[in-house]
Amino acid sequence: MAWAEVLDEIERQLEAHDRALAVGGGAEAPAYAVPNGLGDLPPALATRAEQLLARTNELADRVMDEQQAIIRAVTAEPSVPRRGPAVYLDLRA
Repeated sequence: MAWAEVLDEIERQLEAHDRALAVGGGAEAPAYAVPNGLGDLPPALATRAEQLLARTNELADRVMDEQQAIIRAVTAEPSVPRRGPAVYLDLRA
């Protein structure tokens, strides 16, 4: 596998996660490990690699924002107002 193919795979994974977040879902992202033996990143691919890293960081920020929004929604006060204390009427008396 060459560096260009590795960057293509990273880009495909980012696009898949972008689509999943856009519809409000997504599965846990498996860790991606660059295959061994690739050698140094060719200078001609450095800009693309930096762009993909930036996209990866943006995606991570979006996921964190979504998680925080979910936590806020789950821990928020109920949207239905609470009424006074429960009152029971014993009709047997």
